[in-house]
Amino acid sequence: MPAYNVLFFGIAFFIFGIFLASIHAGWIILAVIIFSAITSAALFFWKQEKKYLVFLFLSPVVFGGAFYAEAFDMNLRATAAVACGAGGTFGGKVVDVETSDYSSTKAVIGLDCGGKILITLRRYVSVSVGDVLTLKGTVERPPSGGYADYLAKEGIVGTSDFPEIVSMSVGGGLRRFLFGVRDRVIDTFKRTLPEKESAFMSGLLLGYRGGFSEDFTAAMQSSGTTHLVALSGYNVSLVVIGAMAVFLLFLPRPWAFGATSFAIFLFVVMTGAEASVVRAAIMGFLVLFATESGRFFDSRNVIMLAAFFMLIANPKLLVFDVGFELSFAAFLGIMYVRPSPGKSFMDWKGNVSSTFADQAAVLPIIAAHFGSISPLSLVSNVLVLSLIPATMAFGFAEALLGFVSQTIALGVSFLAFPLLKFETATIEFFGGLHAMVRLPFSLWLTAAYYGCLIAFIVWKKKRIAQRN
Repeated sequence: MPAYNVLFFGIAFFIFGIFLASIHAGWIILAVIIFSAITSAALFFWKQEKKYLVFLFLSPVVFGGAFYAEAFDMNLRATAAVACGAGGTFGGKVVDVETSDYSSTKAVIGLDCGGKILITLRRYVSVSVGDVLTLKGTVERPPSGGYADYLAKEGIVGTSDFPEIVSMSVGGGLRRFLFGVRDRVIDTFKRTLPEKESAFMSGLLLGYRGGFSEDFTAAMQSSGTTHLVALSGYNVSLVVIGAMAVFLLFLPRPWAFGATSFAIFLFVVMTGAEASVVRAAIMGFLVLFATESGRFFDSRNVIMLAAFFMLIANPKLLVFDVGFELSFAAFLGIMYVRPSPGKSFMDWKGNVSSTFADQAAVLPIIAAHFGSISPLSLVSNVLVLSLIPATMAFGFAEALLGFVSQTIALGVSFLAFPLLKFETATIEFFGGLHAMVRLPFSLWLTAAYYGCLIAFIVWKKKRIAQRN
């Protein structure tokens, strides 16, 4: 078996172990390992092919993944035991801020003793990323269940409601600086575009959804276009291509590669490092590296490496982060399920096939998490996706010029506005139809669905091989 296949299946077994531990499978983990080992050994002795011997030795990797997930869980519980349960003074640095409603602001504090705490403050209290706080109050462990798992995927071990701020000092650092840059770009869009179009542009370029109204958010969900502002692989790939093209104008290729890689890192930090953008950024870097080094690029292994690195950082993402699940499922769907389209005006055939493959791959995940899907998403995405590259190009030009002159940026906004207006109007039209279909997907039905999808992919590959 080639080394790249060993890598792929090794990571796949490791991730499967994380999955089994995350759903508290218990004895099933041991049963899977024993079944895999016995099956691989039997196939090796029957067919005398060494690839089955590789699977035999890879079987214990399932236990490695499960053990790693359990060790991560134990570390979280130990941190929670130190941080939670007692009133008093605690402190740390603000790592994230979210204005949740008109009465309160939620912030995440990285504690001095380790771990993170989600605090709720009065709306009038102003804190920023990088600020160092000393607080007085009670830190409580979240009740077990879905909410605790949701917080755990962010490394949050406790919550504190309306603690008293004893002291606060203004912090600094790269993250604070980049958030300032992001806020400046968002402010440029607000000054040069109408409210709805400004919010949509901020979502496309930065994944920022703070300016969306409830009605527009609902329209995006109903039309199946929410992924456009989730900084998926499509958005980030445009950023990578654009950055490389710009740097190549005045730098040698090796230096342009380094500058683009550093720009990807800064972009990830600036946009909040969500699962979709981290995955896309890792993939972008690995693709760039493979291209520049002249090595063979296997997209299947790249996506597995991206998942592996993210799960090593936080194995909770696999089961408890829907963004992580949607991001990888959509990419794999486009890679394996997507039909090969011919050339067409503005690549509408490519958009149709990509959207179809994307929706086929994420269908059970969306149904399980949200309860319903939009059958019109194929049409709405085809109409919008063709215009996104030009819209983002105008958006980046407007953002950069905004640091020089708001007047010049306003001139560029006149070019971006017609595209944004068409896109938002399309989203609102299809969202207003409320054509949602409920699909109750159980665990077994999901497994059966993906089993059929995998069987289709295998059949498709064999058919292509026979043609060639």
